[in-house]
Amino acid sequence: MLLRGFIPRLVPNRLVLFFYDLLAGHRRFGTIGAEQDAGPDRGTVPRMIEDQRARASEPFGRSTVAYAGCEVIALYNAMLYLCGREPVPFRELIRIFEKRGMVRHGLWGTSPLALMRFFDVCAPGGIRAAATADRKRFEEFARTYPCLIYSFYNDGRDIFRGVHTVCLTAGEGGFTAHNLTEDGRTHGPYPTLEALCADHQGGRMKGLYLLGLRKDP
Repeated sequence: MLLRGFIPRLVPNRLVLFFYDLLAGHRRFGTIGAEQDAGPDRGTVPRMIEDQRARASEPFGRSTVAYAGCEVIALYNAMLYLCGREPVPFRELIRIFEKRGMVRHGLWGTSPLALMRFFDVCAPGGIRAAATADRKRFEEFARTYPCLIYSFYNDGRDIFRGVHTVCLTAGEGGFTAHNLTEDGRTHGPYPTLEALCADHQGGRMKGLYLLGLRKDP
């Protein structure tokens, strides 16, 4: 148990993110392609993705979206929420992060820092982002943005239970979480991030990285 809990309990978030990003290769982003989504959802009204398990047939590197695509799903949901449309189709996002951000060929998902670089370079739909890895600032930081991308340890005492990333939308009553669990529905609103973490995984979730997003007027 000491080994399992060493990283989430004792290693600073910034150092964890640095090494995670190192494994992803830290490649630069280029211009977003104009290729359109040619998948089975083409022609339908885009909706936020709430059930990651339904994407088991969609590859992500050597893995699948169902197993390791939560960061890209959170990014897609955030852009759809802020813009009311798809600034970038979901399958195009998958292709982008397969080249610039996935960790260990997708088996460990996507580096959260790659999401921030994506907004720094591309600013799709006029969305601007800021980020913090300082857990002490999370609550204050979160209150200043209409939409967040939140990466956290599933269990702050066990690194082997992995990291999950979700989109949080702010509204009356607090934050609503999207694609948080495997039940295919939203959760919340929660008045604080602490309340969200206390309500899931036996209260053992622990924050790792937080992106705040807003759209240019």
